[in-house]
Amino acid sequence: MARWVLIAGMTNTRLLAGAVALGLAVGGTALTSGCREKGPAERAGEKIDRQIDKLEDAVDPKGPAEKAGRKIDRAIDDAKD
Repeated sequence: MARWVLIAGMTNTRLLAGAVALGLAVGGTALTSGCREKGPAERAGEKIDRQIDKLEDAVDPKGPAEKAGRKIDRAIDDAKD
């Protein structure tokens, strides 16, 4: 393939560079245009997660450090959204 690029000359190199640039632009746009709002399934999943945490705490109570760590983790997750 390298030989074909050398024989074809500058035209194919410019075409390849343009295709790469276009691919990066489209890929970047697709990655940054995600949904910002939580859907009903995600909210339901978070509610289930919290209920499971409460059940685990009832069966095996967590210490204050573990509870604080969980709150910090949730705050970080909420800040990301």
